This record gives sequence, C-alpha cells and structure tokens, in this order.
Amino acid sequence: MDPRIDEIVMRALEKDRKARYQNAGEVKTEVTAITGSQPVAPKAPGGSEPPPLRPPSFPSAPPPESNTPWRPIPLKATLIFYVLTFIVGVVMDGMTLAGELRGSDEKITMSLVVLAIGIPSIVLCCILHYRCWNAIPENFRAITPARAVGFLFIPFYNFYWAFVTWPKLAECLTAWQRSIGRTNITNVHGLAVTYGVLFVLGPLTLIPGIATLINIASLVIFIVLYRMITNTINSINQHPA
Repeated sequence: MDPRIDEIVMRALEKDRKARYQNAGEVKTEVTAITGSQPVAPKAPGGSEPPPLRPPSFPSAPPPESNTPWRPIPLKATLIFYVLTFIVGVVMDGMTLAGELRGSDEKITMSLVVLAIGIPSIVLCCILHYRCWNAIPENFRAITPARAVGFLFIPFYNFYWAFVTWPKLAECLTAWQRSIGRTNITNVHGLAVTYGVLFVLGPLTLIPGIATLINIASLVIFIVLYRMITNTINSINQHPA
C-alpha cells in the first residue's frame, strides 16, 4: 500500500484529540489528494528496488455534489402558517373589541377557522423545533429532541421549560460552532430568552388588545430566531470545515 495511507491512519488514531482529524472533511481531502496523485512506493529493506505499486482502485473523481442547500426543517411552510395564525388572532381580537363576536354562530365559525389554521401551525412549529435540536451533534445536545418538544405540552411545567428548550438550543448551537473553529459565531441566546418570555406571556393573549401586541412581538422574534438558527445549521452542513 501507499505509505501515505499509513500516515492518515496513524493521525486518526492519535491519543490527543487535538492532534486527530477534527471532521470527516479533512480525511476526505487527504485521501482524495493521495488517490489523485502518483502512488509512492514503500521503502524496501536492504536497499533493493521496491516493488511497483498498482494504481489505487478508487474512482478517479468524486461524484459531483448537489448545489441544492441542505434543508433540515420546513421553515417556509412553518412561517406561512405562523403568519396566518397571527392574522387570524389579530382579526379575532379586533372583532372581540368591536363586539362582533356576541352570537354563538360567529364564535363557532371563528373557532373553526382558528383550529383549521392553528393546528397545522403548531404541528409545523414542533417539527421545526425538533429538527433544529436533531441537527445539532449528539455530544453537544443538553437535552434530547423529543424532550425539547414534548415537555412544552405539560401544563404549568412548560412555563419553566420555555427557558430551557430555547436558550439551551442557542447555547448548544454556539458550542457546536466553536468546536469546529468557526470565526463568525452566530449567538441567538438573547433572542431565545426573549421568545421564552413571550411564550410564558401567551395566556395574556386572551385579553383583547394585549393579544395583538404579544402576537406581533412573538411573530417577529420567531421569524428572526429560527431564520438565524436554520441559516447557521445549513451553512455548517454545507461547509463543515
């Protein structure tokens, strides 16, 4: 075998973690460099002529990579339903203030509209949050993706959990970036805490007028927070080195 393969293997087996390869991309680069060049013969004992090396049986070139961005989450669909839910909430809030929801028929109709839009919005938000947690390497996760989503549905406990699942996601994302040596760290901890506060204030949306203000703030923070998280995750997976 080409002795340069031995060097790659020995570096991968270094006891010091910092001396080893930090990601698979580094291994791929070195192996590709070896397989794409002339093979080097190993040193023969006794000064005799070394045996000829056969060219490696690897493909001459790696398959072309797709230019399609890696999308781990349904961000666009989630944002569409989240905005629709916000619009319905504002309309319902305005109708309540104007006294147009006095009859039972109007209330039933608006309730059905809220359910038709709100339920898909909640489902997509759960998928979005789960996949963000799932995209982070396991050794950087403070909690499992299932707990990150599931505990949000426990009454009263979810008020506390709001300050765990979103800020912890931000902290884990920052730690992951630092571990791979990124120079421009995306830190969304402040946004995550703010969104947790808005989540806790959610019950106040039952009060007409205040509901609109909280919904506007929640919508803006939600879009900015997850946009920054997903852009960071996508950029890391597209350029791991």
